[in-house]
Amino acid sequence: MPKKKKNSGTYFKDHVVVMLEGLESQFKTFGDGQKDLTRKFEELSVKFDNLADRFNKFDIRLNNVESKVSDISIRLMVVETKVDGLKRDVKDSYKSIADYISEVEDEIKTMKKEAKKLKIGLTKKVDLERVKKFEVRLVELEKKIDIKRS
Repeated sequence: MPKKKKNSGTYFKDHVVVMLEGLESQFKTFGDGQKDLTRKFEELSVKFDNLADRFNKFDIRLNNVESKVSDISIRLMVVETKVDGLKRDVKDSYKSIADYISEVEDEIKTMKKEAKKLKIGLTKKVDLERVKKFEVRLVELEKKIDIKRS
């Protein structure tokens, strides 16, 4: 019987050694896997750092674009204000011109009426030369008005 104990102790020792060798092999495999994971995490870390740099550069460029768009928007508002002012000025000028032309037309009508009266009166009198001069002046005035209209 003592041989059985010796055999069982040896068997137990051999069994423990085999188990320890198996564990060692598993730990080595686990360690190798750990190294691979660490390497892959480091690679990912570098890639994420590169992406972060690219996003930072993109953010800077986007801020520049936003700044330029804001500047353009401000300039556009200034131009709109100036255009509105010009529109008012042109409208006022056209109104002034129209009022002036209307006054001149009224004066011409009045002068024509007076010329007619004078012509009738002068036909009775002998001062036709003055009427002709007056008519020439009236025609010249009408031409000047037509030139200003166009």
